[in-house]
Amino acid sequence: QTHTYIDTMAEIQNRPILFNRKPTASVSDVLFLARQAKGLGLIVIDYLGILRHEAGRSLYERVTATSGALKRMARAVHVPVLCLAQLNRETEGRTGGKPRLSDLRDSGAIEQDADGVLLLHSPVERDKLAHGEPLPLFLTAAKNRHGGTGEIGFDFHLQNSRIVQQRQSHMEEQP
Repeated sequence: QTHTYIDTMAEIQNRPILFNRKPTASVSDVLFLARQAKGLGLIVIDYLGILRHEAGRSLYERVTATSGALKRMARAVHVPVLCLAQLNRETEGRTGGKPRLSDLRDSGAIEQDADGVLLLHSPVERDKLAHGEPLPLFLTAAKNRHGGTGEIGFDFHLQNSRIVQQRQSHMEEQP
């Protein structure tokens, strides 16, 4: 059975979406909201850097503590957590610019705590594209505790924000 875009949109439209607009939310604040809500299917943190961390420690220690708290929260409420995080700038100087797990910014605990890590990148700068030419995007499953890893290519059509999967993609099964 094929699940179409229209089917997905109808399903999403009927699900509650809650926003925590508190500008300095902590993991505890997100956990409180998650426990109040019924039937959550996913918690999205946009992004790790804006969560309020414990004070009085180095940035590395604060991000490490927050990463662990997010993992504990996901287990406590039995809901997956999608947490957006920033990469450091080392990818810019690397040939091909492909990100790696070690490029996750501020703490190695993000990589350690996550069940999965997806890295999104484009080898081409937008301003170097011809008018109407799609931006190539690559989504790399760099870590997947429960399945394969690999890369999927997409074409991002900037003029209409449409993303289309490229025909050639490479995913590997874990041993």
